[in-house]
Amino acid sequence: MDQPRISSFRDLTEAQKELTDDIIRAVELANKGPIPADEDMPSLRERLWEKVFDDWNTAQIFPITHPGRMPKKSADKSRLQIGVLSRDHPASAAAKAKAAKKNTETITHRPRIPAHRRGGQPVYMRPNINWNSGGLPVYMTIDSRGAGVKPEFIQYRNGWTRLEAEAEAGKHWDRHEKRIVWDHNIELGIYWARRRLLLGMKERGMLADDRQIPEEDENPDDLVQLRTCYELHRAHSVEPEHVRRLRGELITQYSLYRRF
Repeated sequence: MDQPRISSFRDLTEAQKELTDDIIRAVELANKGPIPADEDMPSLRERLWEKVFDDWNTAQIFPITHPGRMPKKSADKSRLQIGVLSRDHPASAAAKAKAAKKNTETITHRPRIPAHRRGGQPVYMRPNINWNSGGLPVYMTIDSRGAGVKPEFIQYRNGWTRLEAEAEAGKHWDRHEKRIVWDHNIELGIYWARRRLLLGMKERGMLADDRQIPEEDENPDDLVQLRTCYELHRAHSVEPEHVRRLRGELITQYSLYRRF
Protein backbone atom coordinates (compact mmCIF):
# COMPACT_ATOMS: atom_id res chain seq x y z
CA MET A 1 0.00 0.00 0.00
CA ASP A 2 1.37 3.40 -0.98
CA GLN A 3 1.76 5.72 1.98
CA PRO A 4 -0.04 9.07 1.50
CA ARG A 5 2.43 11.91 1.69
CA ILE A 6 1.44 14.87 3.82
CA SER A 7 4.47 17.10 4.08
CA SER A 8 3.30 20.63 4.75
CA PHE A 9 0.65 22.71 6.48
CA ARG A 10 -1.03 23.26 3.11
CA ASP A 11 -1.61 19.51 2.72
CA LEU A 12 -3.70 19.26 5.90
CA THR A 13 -7.47 19.37 6.07
CA GLU A 14 -9.06 21.91 8.39
CA ALA A 15 -9.83 19.17 10.89
CA GLN A 16 -6.23 17.98 10.83
CA LYS A 17 -4.93 21.51 11.38
CA GLU A 18 -6.98 21.73 14.58
CA LEU A 19 -5.58 18.49 16.01
CA THR A 20 -2.92 20.45 17.86
CA ASP A 21 -5.00 23.16 19.54
CA ASP A 22 -4.91 21.58 23.00
CA ILE A 23 -1.22 20.72 22.53
CA ILE A 24 -0.41 24.37 21.83
CA ARG A 25 -2.27 25.51 24.93
CA ALA A 26 -0.64 22.86 27.15
CA VAL A 27 2.88 23.70 25.93
CA GLU A 28 2.29 27.44 26.30
CA LEU A 29 1.07 26.89 29.86
CA ALA A 30 4.10 24.76 30.77
CA ASN A 31 6.42 27.33 29.18
CA LYS A 32 4.83 30.12 31.24
CA GLY A 33 3.55 31.73 28.07
CA PRO A 34 0.28 33.59 27.60
CA ILE A 35 -2.68 31.29 26.97
CA PRO A 36 -3.45 31.80 23.27
CA ALA A 37 -6.63 33.66 22.39
CA ASP A 38 -8.91 32.12 19.77
CA GLU A 39 -7.81 34.68 17.18
CA ASP A 40 -4.17 33.65 17.69
CA MET A 41 -4.72 29.97 17.02
CA PRO A 42 -4.57 29.96 13.20
CA SER A 43 -1.05 31.42 13.13
CA LEU A 44 0.11 29.27 16.05
CA ARG A 45 -1.20 26.14 14.36
CA GLU A 46 0.72 26.93 11.21
CA ARG A 47 3.94 27.60 13.12
CA LEU A 48 3.72 24.34 15.04
CA TRP A 49 2.87 22.29 11.95
CA GLU A 50 5.85 23.84 10.17
CA LYS A 51 8.01 22.35 12.92
CA VAL A 52 6.15 19.03 12.66
CA PHE A 53 7.01 18.78 8.96
CA ASP A 54 10.61 19.88 9.38
CA ASP A 55 12.51 16.96 7.79
CA TRP A 56 9.47 14.67 8.22
CA ASN A 57 6.36 13.61 6.30
CA THR A 58 3.68 10.96 6.72
CA ALA A 59 5.13 8.70 4.00
CA GLN A 60 8.31 8.06 5.93
CA ILE A 61 8.29 4.47 7.14
CA PHE A 62 10.67 4.79 10.09
CA PRO A 63 8.73 5.11 13.37
CA ILE A 64 8.38 8.36 15.25
CA THR A 65 9.93 8.31 18.71
CA HIS A 66 9.20 9.96 22.02
CA PRO A 67 11.84 12.62 22.80
CA GLY A 68 12.43 11.13 26.25
CA ARG A 69 13.30 12.99 29.41
CA MET A 70 14.57 16.53 29.36
CA PRO A 71 18.39 16.56 29.39
CA LYS A 72 20.15 18.11 32.36
CA LYS A 73 21.99 21.37 32.02
CA SER A 74 25.76 21.20 31.82
CA ALA A 75 27.83 22.80 34.58
CA ASP A 76 28.62 25.86 32.44
CA LYS A 77 24.90 26.48 31.91
CA SER A 78 24.13 26.18 35.62
CA ARG A 79 26.95 28.35 36.95
CA LEU A 80 28.43 31.72 36.03
CA GLN A 81 31.96 32.96 36.59
CA ILE A 82 31.57 35.95 38.89
CA GLY A 83 35.24 36.64 39.60
CA VAL A 84 38.55 35.12 40.60
CA LEU A 85 40.24 34.10 43.80
CA SER A 86 41.93 37.15 45.33
CA ARG A 87 44.57 34.89 46.90
CA ASP A 88 45.28 31.24 47.52
CA HIS A 89 42.25 29.53 49.06
CA PRO A 90 42.75 26.72 51.58
CA ALA A 91 41.81 23.25 50.37
CA SER A 92 38.16 22.35 50.82
CA ALA A 93 37.04 20.30 53.80
CA ALA A 94 36.42 17.33 51.51
CA ALA A 95 39.92 17.57 50.06
CA LYS A 96 41.44 17.80 53.53
CA ALA A 97 39.50 14.75 54.67
CA LYS A 98 40.58 12.79 51.60
CA ALA A 99 44.20 13.74 52.14
CA ALA A 100 44.05 12.78 55.80
CA LYS A 101 42.53 9.43 54.92
CA LYS A 102 45.40 8.71 52.56
CA ASN A 103 47.89 9.93 55.19
CA THR A 104 49.47 12.20 52.59
CA GLU A 105 49.43 15.13 54.98
CA THR A 106 50.23 15.34 58.67
CA ILE A 107 48.68 17.63 61.22
CA THR A 108 52.03 19.39 61.53
CA HIS A 109 51.99 20.50 57.89
CA ARG A 110 49.60 22.75 56.04
CA PRO A 111 47.66 20.87 53.35
CA ARG A 112 48.78 21.48 49.79
CA ILE A 113 46.71 24.02 47.88
CA PRO A 114 45.54 22.58 44.53
CA ALA A 115 46.13 24.57 41.36
CA HIS A 116 42.44 25.38 40.87
CA ARG A 117 42.32 27.09 44.27
CA ARG A 118 45.32 29.35 43.72
CA GLY A 119 44.96 33.11 43.51
CA GLY A 120 43.63 34.27 40.14
CA GLN A 121 41.69 31.06 39.44
CA PRO A 122 37.98 31.35 38.48
CA VAL A 123 35.19 31.59 41.02
CA TYR A 124 31.68 30.62 39.99
CA MET A 125 28.21 31.15 41.40
CA ARG A 126 25.18 28.94 40.98
CA PRO A 127 21.73 29.06 42.52
CA ASN A 128 20.72 26.22 44.80
CA ILE A 129 16.93 26.02 44.63
CA ASN A 130 14.50 24.00 46.72
CA TRP A 131 11.37 24.20 44.59
CA ASN A 132 9.29 22.33 47.16
CA SER A 133 9.91 24.92 49.86
CA GLY A 134 9.16 27.88 47.62
CA GLY A 135 11.95 29.81 49.33
CA LEU A 136 14.51 32.05 47.71
CA PRO A 137 17.50 30.55 45.89
CA VAL A 138 20.71 30.19 47.87
CA TYR A 139 23.59 31.42 45.74
CA MET A 140 26.65 29.23 46.22
CA THR A 141 30.18 30.36 45.36
CA ILE A 142 32.35 27.51 44.12
CA ASP A 143 35.63 26.77 42.39
CA SER A 144 36.02 25.08 39.00
CA ARG A 145 35.50 21.66 40.58
CA GLY A 146 32.42 22.57 42.58
CA ALA A 147 33.99 22.99 46.02
CA GLY A 148 32.87 25.92 48.14
CA VAL A 149 34.69 29.26 48.14
CA LYS A 150 34.53 31.64 51.09
CA PRO A 151 33.30 35.19 50.34
CA GLU A 152 36.45 36.86 51.65
CA PHE A 153 38.54 35.15 48.95
CA ILE A 154 36.49 36.50 46.01
CA GLN A 155 37.47 39.37 43.74
CA TYR A 156 34.28 40.12 41.81
CA ARG A 157 34.40 40.87 38.09
CA ASN A 158 33.23 44.19 36.64
CA GLY A 159 33.18 45.73 40.10
CA TRP A 160 30.05 43.77 41.02
CA THR A 161 28.70 43.65 44.52
CA ARG A 162 27.60 40.32 45.96
CA LEU A 163 23.99 41.27 45.17
CA GLU A 164 24.80 42.10 41.57
CA ALA A 165 26.71 38.84 41.18
CA GLU A 166 23.67 36.94 42.46
CA ALA A 167 21.44 38.76 39.98
CA GLU A 168 23.76 37.91 37.09
CA ALA A 169 24.03 34.26 38.18
CA GLY A 170 20.25 34.05 38.43
CA LYS A 171 19.82 35.50 34.94
CA HIS A 172 22.37 33.07 33.56
CA TRP A 173 20.60 30.09 35.15
CA ASP A 174 17.16 31.28 34.00
CA ARG A 175 18.31 31.93 30.43
CA HIS A 176 19.55 28.38 29.97
CA GLU A 177 16.67 26.84 31.92
CA LYS A 178 14.18 28.54 29.61
CA ARG A 179 15.96 27.27 26.55
CA ILE A 180 16.22 23.67 27.68
CA VAL A 181 12.62 23.55 28.98
CA TRP A 182 11.18 25.27 25.93
CA ASP A 183 13.05 23.00 23.54
CA HIS A 184 11.98 19.87 25.42
CA ASN A 185 8.31 20.87 25.52
CA ILE A 186 8.31 21.84 21.85
CA GLU A 187 9.86 18.51 20.85
CA LEU A 188 7.20 16.72 22.87
CA GLY A 189 4.45 18.76 21.20
CA ILE A 190 5.87 17.89 17.78
CA TYR A 191 5.92 14.21 18.66
CA TRP A 192 2.30 14.29 19.87
CA ALA A 193 1.19 16.12 16.73
CA ARG A 194 2.86 13.58 14.44
CA ARG A 195 1.36 10.68 16.39
CA ARG A 196 -2.15 12.16 16.28
CA LEU A 197 -1.91 12.80 12.57
CA LEU A 198 -0.76 9.24 11.83
CA LEU A 199 -3.37 7.67 14.11
CA GLY A 200 -6.13 9.63 12.41
CA MET A 201 -4.92 8.57 8.99
CA LYS A 202 -4.69 4.93 10.08
CA GLU A 203 -8.22 4.98 11.47
CA ARG A 204 -9.47 6.15 8.07
CA GLY A 205 -7.59 3.38 6.29
CA MET A 206 -5.05 5.74 4.76
CA LEU A 207 -2.05 3.88 6.19
CA ALA A 208 -0.95 0.26 5.95
CA ASP A 209 -2.05 -1.99 8.82
CA ASP A 210 1.57 -2.75 9.69
CA ARG A 211 2.57 0.91 9.94
CA GLN A 212 4.25 1.33 13.32
CA ILE A 213 2.78 4.05 15.53
CA PRO A 214 3.66 4.33 19.23
CA GLU A 215 0.87 2.91 21.36
CA GLU A 216 1.53 4.73 24.63
CA ASP A 217 -1.00 7.41 25.55
CA GLU A 218 -0.02 11.04 25.75
CA ASN A 219 1.04 11.96 29.26
CA PRO A 220 0.71 15.68 30.09
CA ASP A 221 3.12 15.12 32.99
CA ASP A 222 5.88 14.66 30.40
CA LEU A 223 5.73 18.42 29.88
CA VAL A 224 8.21 20.22 32.12
CA GLN A 225 6.91 23.26 33.97
CA LEU A 226 9.26 26.21 33.56
CA ARG A 227 10.49 27.52 36.90
CA THR A 228 12.96 30.35 37.30
CA CYS A 229 14.92 32.25 39.92
CA TYR A 230 13.14 35.35 38.67
CA GLU A 231 9.71 34.14 39.67
CA LEU A 232 10.90 33.20 43.14
CA HIS A 233 12.41 36.63 43.70
CA ARG A 234 9.31 38.33 42.37
CA ALA A 235 7.06 36.23 44.62
CA HIS A 236 9.10 37.20 47.68
CA SER A 237 9.35 40.91 46.82
CA VAL A 238 13.12 40.96 47.08
CA GLU A 239 15.17 44.15 47.20
CA PRO A 240 14.20 46.27 44.13
CA GLU A 241 17.73 46.31 42.66
CA HIS A 242 17.87 42.54 42.61
CA VAL A 243 14.46 42.14 41.01
CA ARG A 244 15.14 44.92 38.54
CA ARG A 245 18.36 43.31 37.34
CA LEU A 246 16.73 39.93 37.02
CA ARG A 247 13.82 41.44 35.15
CA GLY A 248 16.19 43.22 32.78
CA GLU A 249 17.03 39.96 31.02
CA LEU A 250 13.56 38.48 31.27
CA ILE A 251 12.18 37.62 27.86
CA THR A 252 8.81 39.34 28.04
CA GLN A 253 7.29 37.23 25.32
CA TYR A 254 7.61 33.77 26.84
CA SER A 255 5.83 32.04 23.99
CA LEU A 256 8.26 29.74 22.22
CA TYR A 257 5.96 29.61 19.22
CA ARG A 258 6.32 33.33 18.76
CA ARG A 259 10.07 32.84 18.50
CA PHE A 260 9.78 30.74 15.34
